[in-house]
Amino acid sequence: MRRKISSSSRTWSAKIVSPAGWQADVDLIFGPFTAFLRRQGYADGIVRFYQRVTVRAARHLASHGQRITELSRCGLPDILRSVLGDHASNRNRNNCRAALRRWLKFNGTFYEKPQAGWIDWVDAFDHFAVAHRGLAGSTRTLCRYFLYDYLNWQFGRRAADWADVRAQDIWSYVSERSRRVKISTVSRGCSVLRAFFRFLHLRGDCSQLLISSVPTIANRGADYHPGVLSEAQCKRLLTASRRHPLEGTRNYAMLLCLCELGLRRVEVVNLRVCNLDLSRGLITIASIKGGRERQLPLSDRLAAALHVYLTRDRPAGASDALFLRRRRRCGQPITGSLLGDLVKRLYRQCGFPAAWCGTHRLRHTFATRLFQHGTSLKLIADHLGHRRLQTSRRYTHLDLDGLRSLARPWPQ
Repeated sequence: MRRKISSSSRTWSAKIVSPAGWQADVDLIFGPFTAFLRRQGYADGIVRFYQRVTVRAARHLASHGQRITELSRCGLPDILRSVLGDHASNRNRNNCRAALRRWLKFNGTFYEKPQAGWIDWVDAFDHFAVAHRGLAGSTRTLCRYFLYDYLNWQFGRRAADWADVRAQDIWSYVSERSRRVKISTVSRGCSVLRAFFRFLHLRGDCSQLLISSVPTIANRGADYHPGVLSEAQCKRLLTASRRHPLEGTRNYAMLLCLCELGLRRVEVVNLRVCNLDLSRGLITIASIKGGRERQLPLSDRLAAALHVYLTRDRPAGASDALFLRRRRRCGQPITGSLLGDLVKRLYRQCGFPAAWCGTHRLRHTFATRLFQHGTSLKLIADHLGHRRLQTSRRYTHLDLDGLRSLARPWPQ
């Protein structure tokens, strides 16, 4: 029978006949790693769970002659599959992934680059994505993840030789990856590979054949049309956000930023106190995409909500982030996942459809409301931070019921 791992008892690890380095890994987990989690403000239950997950991963790696200190970010999918199996629930898998990602950040290997001969190609593409395409940091991180996976599959640790890459290699890689991840992930990975090969072809390092060799994955229903909230639904959502006794003021202010400014989730998370100018009724949004920052006017309701939050309910802390945690890890900045989970929970409390999730629906709602009130597409694009009008056009949804009432009857 498997024994329970406890932070107060470490005799469990001492009774195991371990390979070399096992005891040192366990000492590191229950010592400095646990202290790191407690400094981050994690609750005792979360700390114990993270201990169990990292010990299980360390035991699996030790059985293969490795140490958990050697674990890299690229190895997370394999270790999760080996430890949890193929039939673990998504919730359990996500929680275990969060524990191992926190371990990598403690170990200093979360942002560590692979020691491979092709890493300079990825760095050059990343610089091109920033300087010439204006990609956001999260998008560039996703691109690096896909490129690491492909280049490690194609070349291992040796230097990249594009003359040896054939169309059959790319098809084999995509076919193998489609058996491991969802089809939407494969489709996005192919888009990254296609952009990477275009960059190589622009530099004259590969032929046009490699670009056309990347298959186009049929992802039915991939177009994102989340729909919009009505005025009554927006009012119900904002009312529900104020009900929490400790975090109601903060949640209400964040929801107003989403509903009345149309901000992206990452833009709300990245807001700083210095970005506010309540005396002039302005807020500065840092550049996320396209390298442009923009100033937006604050409505009276949003300015009043931010003033109340700053003067009464914002916890004191060293962070200059505008929105901070209130309960667990009090004083730490909020994260994008926390904001997304909050909006999803409010959707459920308001009785909205079960398929609704995410904050981007509120951004679509904001753009559609502006469009219905006669705002030009250029002003909407400037407000949302879009470089192309075609992008903003996808955010403006037509009121089909209103158009149906205006349609003339078919002549008899």
